[in-house]
Amino acid sequence: MVTCLDRPAVVLFRGNPRRDAQQKRLPRKLLSIVQRALLKTLAAFAVDVFLAENDERIFSVIGPRRAATWTIDSLGGRIGVAVRFCFDSGYRRVLLLAGDIVALDHADLVRALDSLCGGDHAAIGGSGDGGFYIAGFTRAPAVDWERVVADRSRAAEELIQQLEREGFAVARLRRIDDIDSIADVRRAVRMLTFSRTLLRVIARLASLSSTKRPHLRRCVPVRRAFEGFSTSLRAPPSLALR
Repeated sequence: MVTCLDRPAVVLFRGNPRRDAQQKRLPRKLLSIVQRALLKTLAAFAVDVFLAENDERIFSVIGPRRAATWTIDSLGGRIGVAVRFCFDSGYRRVLLLAGDIVALDHADLVRALDSLCGGDHAAIGGSGDGGFYIAGFTRAPAVDWERVVADRSRAAEELIQQLEREGFAVARLRRIDDIDSIADVRRAVRMLTFSRTLLRVIARLASLSSTKRPHLRRCVPVRRAFEGFSTSLRAPPSLALR
């Protein structure tokens, strides 16, 4: 018998950080740094964190006291089995989180988790490219995930439409963009709102890249002190959840 667990499950889609960084032509350690910051943020919440990782066709979801591995090379298939695995493990709230965003703050997570309170509720946060960086549910939805991720330019909207047709009340969270290129990093640096955590991530990026990309060091804002940010699915590694 499956026991219902009051703590939400948060699935961080890590993908393969070094390989993903190479494919996006990002500094080798950037996504790993961002994901460590995300994990630090999640540590402030009473949640069980699961890591979703993939290597070629092998997909794994690893969490506290439970883990599973599948042979799946489809993004839609990976999202679907991760959601089902957590609900089948007894969780009543499951939140998917992309591992390539740096603008998620404490308030975003509070709102997402608070939106998942009984009944058929969902919380979706979209990215500028049409994908989604976060998706939460109070039960396993009967979503056609392959259709959702087939067109990343409207993946978030497709997911919301399917959920609403299924009777979910969907909370739309604020838009947060992901990191796909150095240009995206520079855009993040130019954001009007920062926090100490984001500045630390950018500073480490600059130190890692100073010999090859000195222009990144010049982008680091050193005269401002900011609060309110704890770090950063868009859809997983491309998730439509990256």
